[in-house]
Amino acid sequence: MPGREKAQEPDLEDGARPESVLLPTGRKVTYQYGNNLLPERIAVDGQPVLEYTWQDLLRLTRCRDLRTGTEYDFYNGEGERAPSLLTLRGPVVQRLGLCPRGGDSIDLAIVTDQVDSVRMLATEEGHAVSSIEYDSFGP
Repeated sequence: MPGREKAQEPDLEDGARPESVLLPTGRKVTYQYGNNLLPERIAVDGQPVLEYTWQDLLRLTRCRDLRTGTEYDFYNGEGERAPSLLTLRGPVVQRLGLCPRGGDSIDLAIVTDQVDSVRMLATEEGHAVSSIEYDSFGP
């Protein structure tokens, strides 16, 4: 993928998770894991960039992008594996023109297919904000 750095393969023993990965440019990506062994924080060159909050081993409830101030809150319906609603909050909402009434958050429906792959994000009015097309090799 253009513009992306290919990381060196981390040395994993006994299924352990990587503590850090050194990119070819010399940048170091560091991971912190919670008691559930899921990632809670990611830092690049010592600067925190992402934080995650998990509902359980499969369901993410929040992702915070510390670089942009953007927060992503995910909501699952009763018994759903995949989230059905995303609240997007932060300056990015205004920059993208997603909230015309001057607010800083918007609720987006997460539309999935029969295997819970995300197909589209839509406003409450049903307008597509983003869509993803898949083929046999992925998006």
